[in-house]
This record gives sequence, structure tokens and C-alpha cells, in this order.
Amino acid sequence: FTPDDPGQNDRFRPYANTPGQMTLQVFDRWGGLLFHESGSDIEGWDGYVGSEPASPGVYTWMLRYQEDISAEARWYSGTITLIR
Repeated sequence: FTPDDPGQNDRFRPYANTPGQMTLQVFDRWGGLLFHESGSDIEGWDGYVGSEPASPGVYTWMLRYQEDISAEARWYSGTITLIR
């Protein structure tokens, strides 16, 4: 994603087809937690760590998603490339 391009790919965020609770975490290459957000409608990571822009590179993400209807929880993970 490219957080420096206003209006296009500015945030890394999950989308769900069914209502539920999400927890998104983003980690650096050493496993340090850079971003954490929970809720039913999360805004996603804007590519900043605190008030500083994160360096370009590859980051790992983990998502926990729990559907409201079935209460079934699922874990997803992968990598995202930040380009500036």
C-alpha cells in the first residue's frame, strides 16, 4: 500500500462481508508490534508508527475475525509491502 498517495491505497485494512468483531495487528520484521486496532468497523493502518512514517518495506499482519451470527473466530495472517 502507498500511504503517501492521498485517496489511493492510503490504509491497510480488512473488509468483511458479514458483521463481526476484528482485531488487526501489524508487526515489523523483528516481531515488534507497530499497530493494533479492534472493533466492528476498523480504520486500518495508515503506515505510521506513532507520529513517524514507517520505513518502506515488508510488514507482517495478523487478523482475528469473529462473526456476530455464529460467534466463530478465525485467524488470518500475511505480509504487506509499504511503498513510499
